[in-house]
Amino acid sequence: MKIRNFSILVFLLLSNTLVAQKLFSEKFDNCSPTFSLEKDQIRITYEKSDSLLVNKIVNGIENKHFIKLRGVIAAQLVIDSAGTACLNSYDYKFNMLRKPFDIEENLKNIKGFEGTGTKDFISVLFKIFFENKTVTFRRLGYSRNTGWNVLSESTFKKPEEEK
Repeated sequence: MKIRNFSILVFLLLSNTLVAQKLFSEKFDNCSPTFSLEKDQIRITYEKSDSLLVNKIVNGIENKHFIKLRGVIAAQLVIDSAGTACLNSYDYKFNMLRKPFDIEENLKNIKGFEGTGTKDFISVLFKIFFENKTVTFRRLGYSRNTGWNVLSESTFKKPEEEK
């Protein structure tokens, strides 16, 4: 009886650890179940630039909607040895009733990350803040001991509204 209870306890603890690694509300099960999180430094880079990564993510949005867009996207991608990104979880909140672009599809189709170079999988975390005249891209690290860390931040101007 004690062994059975112990086994159940271990299973529950391990299950919570795996679920806890999916940090945002929309979760997917198609990525590697084991990966490490970036904690206090960037370990995987996007080969092009943060601004081009933001462009990939908002692909398909009309300019008039982009100018008016306010809110945030948070995403967790798992990167493999070849640089292939897998969408593990994401969340968003916008000032618009409907999504102005296909967030999930765009996040699933991101290419251009540097690979890990090993058998390890590494989770990349970021938030994109859409404000009045700017877009801010923030790379994040996470540790159970220290919580969230800002690893880098880039701000870009939105296009001007046509009159």
